[in-house]
Amino acid sequence: MRLLRSACIALSMYTRLPAPQFSWEEEDMQYAICFFPLAGVLTGALLYGWLFAAERLGLPSAAQCVIASLLPLLITGGIHADGFMDTSDALQSFGGRERRLEILKDPHIGAFAVIRFLCLAGIYLSAVFCLKEPAYLSWACSFSFSRALSAFAVVRWEKAKPEGSLNRFSAAGAERRAAAVILAEILAGGFLMIWTGLLPGAAAAAAGFLSMAYYRRMSLKEFGGITGDLAGWFICVCETAMVCAIAAAGYMTGIWQNGGQSMIDRRAFSEDGYIADQDFTDGLRYGYWMSNYNGCGWIAVYNVLHYLGLSDDPERTFGEMLQILPYEGRRGTPFPTISRFFREHGIPARRRYGMQELLRKADGADCGIMRCVKEGSPHYVAFLKTGEKDGKGRQIYRFLNVENGREDYSVSIEEFLSDYDCRGLTLRLLLPEGMKLAGGTF
Repeated sequence: MRLLRSACIALSMYTRLPAPQFSWEEEDMQYAICFFPLAGVLTGALLYGWLFAAERLGLPSAAQCVIASLLPLLITGGIHADGFMDTSDALQSFGGRERRLEILKDPHIGAFAVIRFLCLAGIYLSAVFCLKEPAYLSWACSFSFSRALSAFAVVRWEKAKPEGSLNRFSAAGAERRAAAVILAEILAGGFLMIWTGLLPGAAAAAAGFLSMAYYRRMSLKEFGGITGDLAGWFICVCETAMVCAIAAAGYMTGIWQNGGQSMIDRRAFSEDGYIADQDFTDGLRYGYWMSNYNGCGWIAVYNVLHYLGLSDDPERTFGEMLQILPYEGRRGTPFPTISRFFREHGIPARRRYGMQELLRKADGADCGIMRCVKEGSPHYVAFLKTGEKDGKGRQIYRFLNVENGREDYSVSIEEFLSDYDCRGLTLRLLLPEGMKLAGGTF
């Protein structure tokens, strides 16, 4: 019961989430700091829930990112932002240590606090805009990790003042046991971030520890120890550093994997620049597997872009698709991921269900992507209008990267569907006659 009361105290103090109300006893306060990371777990869970729902609903990226950036502030009630602003004012003071501590007590805010907070918010929002879906889990896990680091500082580091809430949270006799629990939480949080995404998680963990090292140095030098306001300052700085690290890691992934050089064997290409043979793309790692195994999704996307005159750079298409590839590619490329790519690049893609719908709507389409079954597994194929017709008057389409022996061949949609199982969801890119795009790149 005491641990449950401690958890409720932590949630009541550090979030605006509903929690049972009761009088706070001294023995309950001793271990409340151990549940500080729980506030981060709930924040991360709500944030990820929003991002997951927004992606599935197809909301604009700007709306997703702005609301995602505001959610932690709304959930915590701005308690950490308040500490950041108070500390910013104090750090800009030309007075001594005592003067800085007095400024922390002042309920008013100064111009420096507003300026620094706006700068921090701008950096934070910019990093969130750069995040892609595979990194969302690492970002969600970072909230509990930052709070675990802060909690460890509370129970083990010097305090700037003998009184205050931090001292109540680290009452005599509880520090050592609380520190052991929090250290386990730090290790678990770091492992979870890295497990959800090796490079983003490791980058976030490194950013968190570096932020903590700077926090230690700054608090001792400028204030003689930590306070509640400084703890709030650290949470804001640490979380901003981690989301920036996650975003940077995501963008560097493609560069590190490919070494900045072309990794596609020229034998993969047709004479006119399409990727016709997936077997020769084994130099590109597409998430968990190499592209020769699960890269048919991004290859089909590139072939459509190349047909539309929008891309002659397959590795750029690969990199952009890799940034939004969920589940580390363990489930291939989901249809919503392809739809999202087209939507974000202003291409009017629509989904069609089943073979009959595809046959009914095929006339007049310049190009598209369909899913067939190849050797028992789903496989994406790009089809491109040739302008020719067969003996029955049916439009001839060029199908790319179908299977060995049929890497690049031309038949009607109806004939293709008679040869391959394309039941279920089929994605089509519809462009009316005369509307084929040409020129320009993304």
